[in-house]
This record gives sequence, C-alpha cells and structure tokens, in this order.
Amino acid sequence: MQPIQIVAAGRTWTFDQPRVLTIGRSPDVDIMLASPSISRRHAELRPTDTGWELVDLGAENGTWFHDERITQRTLDGPTVVRFGHASDGIVARIAPAQPAGPVEGPTQSASPNLDATLIHSRAALQAANADPQVRQGPGLLVRSRAGDKRYTAQSPIRIGREPHLEIVADDPAVSRQHAVLEPRRDGWWYVDRSNSGSYIDGAKITSRKISEPTEVHLGHPTAGFELELVPIVATDVAQKSIAKKRRRRRVLVGSAIVAVLALVAGGIAAAVLLTGEDKSSTEAAGLTAAELSRAKKASVQIIAIDAKGNPYERGSGSIISDNGLILSNAHVADPDAPGLSPAGKDAAYYLVALPKADDSPSEPAYRAKTIVSDGYLDLAIIQIFATADGKDIDPANLDLPEPMPIGDSKKLQTGDEITALGYPSLSNPSETSNEGPLTITRGLVSSFQSDPVTSTPRFFIDSDLRLGSGNSGGASINDAGELIGINSAVVTAETSKGERGSFTSGSSLIRPIEFAADIIKIAKDGGDPSYTSPYIDKIPKLDPAVEAKVKLESAGWSREADKSCKGASTTKAPQTITGLKKGDTVYALFKVSGVPNDTSFAIITANLDEEETVINRQRGKWVDGESELCAPIKVSVPGDVPGVEAVFVIGPQSEITVVNPLLFGS
Repeated sequence: MQPIQIVAAGRTWTFDQPRVLTIGRSPDVDIMLASPSISRRHAELRPTDTGWELVDLGAENGTWFHDERITQRTLDGPTVVRFGHASDGIVARIAPAQPAGPVEGPTQSASPNLDATLIHSRAALQAANADPQVRQGPGLLVRSRAGDKRYTAQSPIRIGREPHLEIVADDPAVSRQHAVLEPRRDGWWYVDRSNSGSYIDGAKITSRKISEPTEVHLGHPTAGFELELVPIVATDVAQKSIAKKRRRRRVLVGSAIVAVLALVAGGIAAAVLLTGEDKSSTEAAGLTAAELSRAKKASVQIIAIDAKGNPYERGSGSIISDNGLILSNAHVADPDAPGLSPAGKDAAYYLVALPKADDSPSEPAYRAKTIVSDGYLDLAIIQIFATADGKDIDPANLDLPEPMPIGDSKKLQTGDEITALGYPSLSNPSETSNEGPLTITRGLVSSFQSDPVTSTPRFFIDSDLRLGSGNSGGASINDAGELIGINSAVVTAETSKGERGSFTSGSSLIRPIEFAADIIKIAKDGGDPSYTSPYIDKIPKLDPAVEAKVKLESAGWSREADKSCKGASTTKAPQTITGLKKGDTVYALFKVSGVPNDTSFAIITANLDEEETVINRQRGKWVDGESELCAPIKVSVPGDVPGVEAVFVIGPQSEITVVNPLLFGS
C-alpha cells in the first residue's frame, strides 16, 4: 500500500506501513493537534483494500469536508479537511506520500563504515504554508559523528538530544531542542534555540544563513558537538564557489603580507586582522545579537507592593518609551481592572527592576503606577514616577535603556519564530533577593485563537513557547527584535506525571500587540486611570446549563501527584501536613467534571500570610473535556509562612470558585 502523508498545523507526518492512525489532542495519538477544539481522540485514518478512509470518532466539534460535517470519507486522492470548529479548526491535507525526488547536485558516496541516507524531515514546522520556491531550493548534507544525512528543502530539520528529532546530538552540552535548520526563500538558515549556544568559528550565533560548507559547534565553541552543513548545489555552482574562495584567500594572504611589511617598516603600533569571513553573505537576517540585547535591556520585572511595603506578586513588562511607560498584562499591573477575571488585589505601587548580567537577579530601580488598563484585553501600562526608595523623579529626565520598538503582529504567520522574554518564577531565584534573572525562550507560532467578543480571528497567538507564571506581561518579539505580543496565559495540559504546575506541556497564549494600540495612545497622552474596556458589556457569562453541570471540588493535598482525589480541605476545615520543609513539593487536588472545552479558567496559588503573596497564577482555556478527572496542582513549599492555598476558578466572569487550603504542621 502507498504511504500516507498528513500536513496540518505547520507539521508533516509520513507513515510508510498500513495501520490505523489516531488523530487528536492526546499526547499518545499518532497525529497530535494541540487545539482546544480538537477532541482527545478525534478521528482515525484506517487502511482499506484500495487505500485509506478517514473516520470521525464522534468528536464534539466534528470533522469537516467542504463545510459539511462528515463521519466517514474514503480518500481517493489528496483531500483537505478541517478538524474541530467549522470556522477556525485545524486544516489538514491528507494525501498519498510522494517518493523523494532527486536532490540537486552529484551523488556522493558514504564515508567508510558510515551510512549515507536521504531523509525527508518529518518536523515540517512550516511545510503546510511553505513557499513553492523554498521547496525547490537546494538540499542540505549534514555530517556528524553519527554519519552523513541528506535532506530536501521541503521542511525544517530539528537538532538536539531528544531521540525523535531529525539530527540527534547525544552530548550533555547540547540542549534537548537545540536548533533548527530552516529552508527559506533564499536558502538554508541555522537558527539556535538553546541555552548553551551554537558557535561558528568560535563566535556565538543566533541565526546564520548556510550558503557554503559551514562547521557548527553545539554547546561549546571548540569542544561542542560538531556538525558540518553543506548546501547541495549544482556541480558548476559548487566549482565556482570554490574558485571564488581560493581567489579571495590569495588576495587576503597578499594583503596580510603587505600589511605586515608596512607595520614593520613604519613602526605602527596597531594592526588589522584580516580574515576570510564574508560578513555581507553570512550575517543573520533573523534576530541579531544586537536586537536581542536591546530587547533584553528593555525587559523589566514588575513587583507588586502592598500598603505595608511588602511584595506579594511579580510579573514582567517592556519599556516602550523614553519617559518610563511600561507595557504589561492587567493581571500583573492592574489586577482589579474591570473586565478582568478573576480579579486580584490592587497594589499600592509597583517596583520596576531592570535586568543586569545574564543569570543575575534584576535590580529594583524605580516605582511606577498604573495609568491606563483594559481588563478584558488583559493589558495595562504603568508609568515610572519615583526611584525605588521613593524619591520623586521627572519622567522626562529618566536614563532608561532604549525602548523596545513596536512591531506589526498582523504580519505574523504560523511557523514564524518568536522569542519570549520575562522573569518566570522558576529561573534560579536568588536566596537574598525577591528578584530573578531574565529568561529567554524561543518557539514558533502554532496557530491563532479567535474571540467572539472582539470579533477577531487572531485574539491570541498560540505558540509552543515554554512560559512560566512570572512571564506574564513580558514581551514576545519577532526576528527583527520588535514587540509583537504580550505573554498572557497558557493552555494547560498534564505532564507525564499528571502534574499541572507553573510549567506544563500545554501551549502559550500571547496577546497580539495590535490590541494595545488604544491604551498606548492614551498613555502617551498622559494616561487615564478611569478608562475601562469597551468590551465589558459584551463579556459572556457561563451558560446556566453548563454552570449547573460543572462539578468542582477541593480534594485536599498530597505529597505525590495522586489522582484519586479522595481527600478534602476547606477554609472551615483546612488540611494539615506535617514534616514539610522549604522547597518540598506538594500537590493541591481538585476533582473536576462537566467543563466544556474552551471554557475560561484560572488557577491561583498563594501563601497564607498577611500579604497573601501569590506564588503562581495561570489563566487559560480548558482543553480536557467534560469527563471527570483529578487535577493535581504542583506547589513548591515556601518558607516562613503558616500554609498555602490553591484557588480554582471557572468561567469568563469567575462564576465558579473553589478554595483548597493547606496548613503546615510542625
């Protein structure tokens, strides 16, 4: 039977052997589509005597062909269907897989004892929307200690330690998802996504066009895992490139000799090092080191301070003007803004901490106050008005880093790479400071989420970025270093241990910068604290029938991610666990059922102290269906507090709220 290929959500799956293929949101299916409108087991592709058939498994939002809902369809050729909502579900192209075409350039024999393999990458993070010119570009030969592998320019090539990637680099210095090779209109590009870095000629790079044979070291400039990347071009093109390189090398050697003679003869005490690197042809057109540095300097930590001067919640923000305007989320910088659900405690003022060196805590420098916010859009702008110790300061005389430039989020497309900046709670907190270091994560635009209230198909950017609670309000930037979104929420999913914590396997939701245009204008005109969201009257309520069906119960706490949910804890009769010490892990358990997919929810964990210090805050859309489940919420035990509480909120206006407290016994 002919192999089958499925292209959807920027990825490509190819299956060579006939068997039943499962499609859905669950991590254990063959074709995983991470969208709230997709059921956990949505559909199946089944082999038949003559080909394949697609069978819907009773998915809540259905499977669609030409705007008609189907339960079964025989695939007699390339077929385009939509899984999930009829209007904005995930579009998939299903077709017999085509055999690999010839790669441009000569066939090269394998090295002795090494297999040379022609591979079609199955990552295909951009294949669904790839430009035809990209697909017809040159192939790429990748040489490593594992052997030679050849790729056609049909889809990206992922590199890292994870065993399912196209290039597996089994080295402790290499990140799990270290880098990706992208076929673009102008050729192949190497894009780093790691913490340990990628190096070419000893220099750390973020992205680089691969226009000639290039050696890349992963994780270390000299001792890192080595890759040789060779664009496979026509023979005459390769010969011309080699000849050009030889001519350039001869010119440079001659120039160097002349320069040395001149230095010796004239006694000049300065020299110019001449190298063979052609900056004009290899400089990255993606995010440059200078652009990333600018964004890092403009990324600040925001710390909410109560009336007694105590910090109780933290988030992130971006400097967007020379006079101290900082853009963030409303749930970070105005938590009681009308239209925001669930509402939080308003601050007396906010400390603004500026970034220092990598891996060093940020340093509080200023105080700021909220001057405008939109609760429904979850956006707010604060204005610096004093130094950190309370001395008044004229915003016109501030000495701030260069503001982050505003980009155009309307130009984003699925498959585009974005970079998130912020101060998540997990990033090496200092033992002597309430501030943490700036963290950088990279990911791709997976899809866009619509919103009926604002009547827009791009209310959220859905990305595979890995974000923590402290990232809220921070920037997501494009490959030009421009602010194109505000990190706002997550779509939670269970980890392999069944946990739901500050980081899960769910996706990240980013508010496009276009929605901030109105409040940015108001802020630049002086601000308006009385401004309210124009969408407040349109915010829906949880359907009474749904509210009656939803069951949400506190099931106490456990030292393990126990999914039995047999315990109980209430504000009148809180559970106590003894023997806990700072840094231990405990789990708040909630029994949940009857919640339709795409329902708004939030989880807040906080200390049971006078300040009610927030440990973690998650807001997102429910994706686990209406069946009963036990949801464990991971919490790290803080020090010097009598206990903690977890609050589970369901509904766009916080219609259902359950509190689960825990006391620490001696």
